[in-house]
Amino acid sequence: MDGFAASERVVVLGATNHPENVDAALLREGRFDRKCTLALPALGDRKALFELYARKVPVAGADFTALARRTTGLSPAAIAATVMSAARLAARDSANAVEQHHFLAAITQQLLGAPTPEVLMTDAERVRCAYHEAGHAIVAHVLNVGIVEKVTVMPHSRALGVTMVNYEEDRNLLTQVELESRIEMLLAGRAAELAVYGVPSSGAANDLERASQLAYRMVTEFGFSDEYGPLNCAGIGPSSAALAEGAIAETRALLKTLEARSLARVHAHRETSGSTDQQLAGPRNCRRP
Repeated sequence: MDGFAASERVVVLGATNHPENVDAALLREGRFDRKCTLALPALGDRKALFELYARKVPVAGADFTALARRTTGLSPAAIAATVMSAARLAARDSANAVEQHHFLAAITQQLLGAPTPEVLMTDAERVRCAYHEAGHAIVAHVLNVGIVEKVTVMPHSRALGVTMVNYEEDRNLLTQVELESRIEMLLAGRAAELAVYGVPSSGAANDLERASQLAYRMVTEFGFSDEYGPLNCAGIGPSSAALAEGAIAETRALLKTLEARSLARVHAHRETSGSTDQQLAGPRNCRRP
């Protein structure tokens, strides 16, 4: 980077996925002293990327808006890989063009891994998993958490079943009520098992992990705590053991309250049947222990 005269119109650019690991000496004035952060593509950008990469393959009847809605958080490279994966699936089917179901299968593989039909489930396990996923889908629809895109009991990677829910548009802010609804949806698979069988299974482990993380952040980061009020624990330095214990206790109480609500909704809508055109944000799954 040295040796350029002031009159030489040379701009040196650098890129990294790990800015936290860049040597501070490189960031001094006169070196890489300007930063430009590139965010992941938004909904409209993802649609445009699908349209761009799809020009390289024959396509028939694809809904790029729906595809963009299902791929929140994917980078341009991941979207390009998804299109190529869809083309391979179409070729495997001896299809003349890549159709919507090829794209959807490729997105599922990108997010969850390839289907693993070799994972053998007993009839009883498959029925329990179906109740579990139905619980997620019904509560997501009732609370308008998002659009229920897909519900399946075909194993993917470590997931025995999957309920995929996406927002109609990208969301950057969520209210306390919306976050509580998301937790209710996460707990609804376990609630459905309780409603039908009276006891839960190990399949809710991933749901509980996500729900616990979100509830703890509500208490310790977002200022949604009845006990601590508008307090963000990160703003007061190292927390005391008493504060940590209190936060965990309030998180547990919040989860119990929302689990009771979720169970009540499952009971109220247990007879619900038929399809729905609503959808949800991100995959929720019944997992193998």
